[in-house]
Amino acid sequence: MKAVILAAGMGKRLGEHSKGKPKCLLEVGGSTLLERSLTNLRKGGLKDVVIILGFRGELIKALIGEHYKGLDITYVENRDYETTGNMYSLAKAKPLLNTDTMIIEADLIYQKDAISRLIHAKGQNTLLVGRLLHHGDDIYICADNRGQITNLGGEIENKNEAIGALLGISKFSPEFMEKLFNQASRDFSEGNKNFHYEETILKTSLSDHPVYALTCHDINWTEVDNEADLKRARKEVYPKIIEADF
Repeated sequence: MKAVILAAGMGKRLGEHSKGKPKCLLEVGGSTLLERSLTNLRKGGLKDVVIILGFRGELIKALIGEHYKGLDITYVENRDYETTGNMYSLAKAKPLLNTDTMIIEADLIYQKDAISRLIHAKGQNTLLVGRLLHHGDDIYICADNRGQITNLGGEIENKNEAIGALLGISKFSPEFMEKLFNQASRDFSEGNKNFHYEETILKTSLSDHPVYALTCHDINWTEVDNEADLKRARKEVYPKIIEADF
């Protein structure tokens, strides 16, 4: 299995906290969000990681290099990161993702067993679903009684039916990845380059390529999109992760 980390975003809502750096280079507990994810991946047994760069990608390269704690790192760049969505960024790595693939958002902090739980999940095509954070940016996940994803999004009408929130870590078979990129290619050809990757996953899933939810409400996690998220990560989530991980 290969992991791909989506790290092209700018983090505009973090203002001076990002200090002109990619938001995955924000520090929580003395380590950057990106380094924490890489460490979790290594502990989960992965060896190959693709990092998709955009805003100030050279800073990520300088910190991580081509090898990091036993991981082999490959970089792909989305030079159009300011005007495209992260599905467009993910598509830049298509030639490298012809195997089982784990997709991870770079602006997360989460306890390490999230990776092993996902790896050992029965379904090949699986989204980790955490508890709702109720911070205004939740991506609500709805699923049927078999666990198959039926809807997702931040502004869906059936929020009250959601089983949780997209945690930002998922895994897919090479066959699904091919279908995902084919759907993305159709969207791009129609001028739609701003989709989030989870929107394209939903489209692909509903076209007879089902994706399933692995609900893990006990996992401590948060994404870091703004100042309030960063404060929460440092003051509330990180201490709980330390306790859970050890």
